[in-house]
Amino acid sequence: FDSAKISNLKFEYFGDNKNIKVPTSLDLQIKGSKYNYYQGFEYGLYSGFLDVMVDELGYDPLRFDFATGWKWNTNANEISLNVDLGITDAASLALKTDIVDLDENFLTSQGSLLLTYFMTTPKLKEFSLSLIDSSFRNKLLNYAAKEEKMTVQQLKDFIIQSIDIYSNTIGVDQTLVKEFLNAVSNFINGNNKIVIYIKPSNPISISDVSAEAMTQDYDGFIKKLNLSVSNF
Repeated sequence: FDSAKISNLKFEYFGDNKNIKVPTSLDLQIKGSKYNYYQGFEYGLYSGFLDVMVDELGYDPLRFDFATGWKWNTNANEISLNVDLGITDAASLALKTDIVDLDENFLTSQGSLLLTYFMTTPKLKEFSLSLIDSSFRNKLLNYAAKEEKMTVQQLKDFIIQSIDIYSNTIGVDQTLVKEFLNAVSNFINGNNKIVIYIKPSNPISISDVSAEAMTQDYDGFIKKLNLSVSNF
């Protein structure tokens, strides 16, 4: 890899005897981790996706970026977690989440008590999942259009129309559908980012949305999560 860095590493001790050592803060970053594609091919690790990435889209050498970090504020019982996975100079997928009411009790709970704890106590305050493009989208569209014997614009129109048709069959909130279609259309046509964002009016636990999930009440589920899709 080109570089690796660990920073902001901190530990705290928990339990009655303070014998449970837990990292409450960490930032880790690895850039340009190189994958030896041709050696992988020799060892039977061939992948059609990697073949396209290297031979057709020109990402040779194929390199990956990885970053993660978390900070657990044990006084406020709040933890923030970030994960970023990317293909160098191509695209990245970034996840950010903020969870509240996470106290040290889960460190000493087991079995059903631990399951009940995670179902009811920690609550999601905020979540986002972002796809960020550097060069991958245009290269992939050009390649796919060539394979399908279409122009790039014809392929873009086909993708958007297909998503529109499918989204109308799953019976979810039409406001969200329109947001999704608009965000996907903008992304395909040049915007370099698409974001799925969740920010409930009040932090929610898994049990708070379990009824909607079990009954497939998609509208109720979406409203409780306050889920949105955009390009920013």
